[in-house]
Amino acid sequence: MPVHWEFMWDMMRISMLNFQVDAYMENVIEIKYISNLQKLKTTISKLCEQYSCIPQDTARKGENTNDMCMLRVASSNSVGVNEDTSNKKPSIINDAVLDRNGKRNLMDIHSTTSELEEINRVLEAFVAHILHHPQVLKAHHSLRSWLKYELETFLLAHVTHIEDCYNLSSCMTPFFTLRAPRSTYYNWVSTTGADHTSCSYSFVFYLCIAVKPGENPTINAHQRFLLEDACHSLATICRQYNDFGSVARDRQEENLNSINFPEFDNGTEIINENGSEETEEHRKQDLLAIAKYKRRILDSILQDLEEFLNPDLMSKLKLFVNVTNLYGEIYVARDIGIRKG
Repeated sequence: MPVHWEFMWDMMRISMLNFQVDAYMENVIEIKYISNLQKLKTTISKLCEQYSCIPQDTARKGENTNDMCMLRVASSNSVGVNEDTSNKKPSIINDAVLDRNGKRNLMDIHSTTSELEEINRVLEAFVAHILHHPQVLKAHHSLRSWLKYELETFLLAHVTHIEDCYNLSSCMTPFFTLRAPRSTYYNWVSTTGADHTSCSYSFVFYLCIAVKPGENPTINAHQRFLLEDACHSLATICRQYNDFGSVARDRQEENLNSINFPEFDNGTEIINENGSEETEEHRKQDLLAIAKYKRRILDSILQDLEEFLNPDLMSKLKLFVNVTNLYGEIYVARDIGIRKG
């Protein structure tokens, strides 16, 4: 069954927003707000909690509110937003997406407000655009709750990644191996590394607009577990393909990359520049082998999902997976990431 153009348009907007969020985090927050990251984490959590609620005007139109919380009017002092958010949505994101001349985007917003208020305003616009998208508001409450969780996790993972990169220079050997990572590679790539790719929250957003309004795509814990497993397996693969293609850029910009973890250090002594290049290539091939292993796991999960997801939804889900894998294959061929500065 052909996919409706509005469906594709929504996902193209999300893809562009994801690139803009990456750029904003790396070129604005990482530079201007590095000393207040803990406060930023609190702001992110408050915004996601606030916009996880259904607006009062939506509820008045007949939306079933038995399983929802009503949007609470937030104080402007709590997260730096407008006092009444139920009747007025921020327009920054819409301006960023709809201005075809490219004159406005997330990093080109002029304001006389303080730096913190400006960051809050940008993040609020992004969170509101995702959690109060018309199709999301019509989605089953379990999907909305999942989306809120993944969106918050995505933004918080970005902040954690900034913290990791900020401390990177003091933790690296000459060939960029972490001396004392905060976790094992397996744990990192399954959590922070995968979470800040945007894949997981985009996956759930996609489900919200792909599934019929109010319908739950799964009917028991086993089915939901498989769906989440597919989501996070795909996100892990995204991180690994991304890191494979961005080794040179990450080294130059001192970004944490998968191959910086000590698991990729085979103990070979680096004698000269050629040896360094050979070691780097060996690590990249090791990383690619892990990504291919994760892909086989994902394929197995998708086969299991076909047993209970309706054919139309399964077809749409495969489309999302295939497009995401295409991005990964592009990264393997050429780094398309946004450079800092």
